[in-house]
Amino acid sequence: MISTSPSAVNDDKRMVLADEYLETGEIEKNDSFRVTCDYSSQSEHELSVREGEILTLITSDHQEWWYMANSEGKEGYVPANYIENAN
Repeated sequence: MISTSPSAVNDDKRMVLADEYLETGEIEKNDSFRVTCDYSSQSEHELSVREGEILTLITSDHQEWWYMANSEGKEGYVPANYIENAN
């Protein structure tokens, strides 16, 4: 899967934050994350999200794609660089 981003600068900044969460172990299943910009799914395994939406982490076992659930119970992969910790 290849993620596209609205801005390379913001993309780099968000990826650094995602990397820090993974390296420090500061994230756990069921943590809440806020979507930083809209993303339209590119496959049936991905989740379309809107800026400001709150998602629940299911698993972050991949650096670039995290498996999330939205408030409607829909699940799918979201680019890790499109979310920030909401806690």
